[in-house]
Amino acid sequence: MRLRPGAAALWWTMLCSGCSAADRDDRGAPLLPPASTAGLVPTGDLAGGLDRGAGIRSPYTEAADQQAVYDGEVLYNQMNCVDCHGYQGQGNMCPSLVDGEWLFGDSPVDQFNSVYAGRAKGMPAYGKLLPDDSIWKIVAYLEALKTRHDKKPDTQ
Repeated sequence: MRLRPGAAALWWTMLCSGCSAADRDDRGAPLLPPASTAGLVPTGDLAGGLDRGAGIRSPYTEAADQQAVYDGEVLYNQMNCVDCHGYQGQGNMCPSLVDGEWLFGDSPVDQFNSVYAGRAKGMPAYGKLLPDDSIWKIVAYLEALKTRHDKKPDTQ
């Protein structure tokens, strides 16, 4: 069965317009790179070799930046961080992100560099795939996870 040219164009328009608001930041810019870059995540020799350095700083320094935390959670799920680190960062086949035991440092800059440059033996480098702002949003989410995990229940 062949689609008529008008029906094919309508189908393509409907398919392309399926992006939800969760796929965009507060300015309407996409959180994820175009699909044409899929499969370009460097691993192996490149992992761990691209640290941005100590001079970088997170634009999301306030824990109250809930939009950045939300966007970071969306990206964490979309980039399949959950497959290795679990839905709440508790660890799965890779280290926990909430237990306070970080192999490469737990500061926001250290976390940024781990996502940006990757780490040997499994953590892919996302620096060439995601814009810095998206990586910082993931870091904001990781910081929020640590804060949630550190809270102790009331024992009264």
